[in-house]
Amino acid sequence: MAHGFQGMSIDGVAARSGIGKPGIYRRYPNKESLAIAALDRLAAGSRITHSGETTADLVAELSEARSNLERASSVPLLGTLLAERSRHPELLAMYQERVVAPRVAKLTRILERARAQGEIGPEADIPIAIQLLLGFVVGSFVTGPTFDTEDIPGVVKIVVDGLR
Repeated sequence: MAHGFQGMSIDGVAARSGIGKPGIYRRYPNKESLAIAALDRLAAGSRITHSGETTADLVAELSEARSNLERASSVPLLGTLLAERSRHPELLAMYQERVVAPRVAKLTRILERARAQGEIGPEADIPIAIQLLLGFVVGSFVTGPTFDTEDIPGVVKIVVDGLR
């Protein structure tokens, strides 16, 4: 989807992948299903085991999220989904459902556990904290080399400190 969903074609995918069109059509009946498969690839199962330590678990989740975006074509795919959202809102909705929602659920569990253990305040705004954390990950690709994976612990500390 480097040329946008409208510019994507089964012919182009076949040429780039070296797989014939019949092989692609056997697995994906149309380009929508092929695009959704690309989204599912981004949503591949997490390999993170949570330690129960809030900061370490948040850093691990955000590091994995950043790593997923660093993979070839992930950032352009997200850009394409955003650019195509008025014509194909179902693709962005699928990305949100299959990629973003599971990550948000994990971050929510970590922060809810932290609240139950008294590490963050009872009135802490967990949804806003998650927006800040994930926004940093995505935004770091826009701001350039200033921010990187090494900055994630510092950002986590700032957000967690603000929740106390």
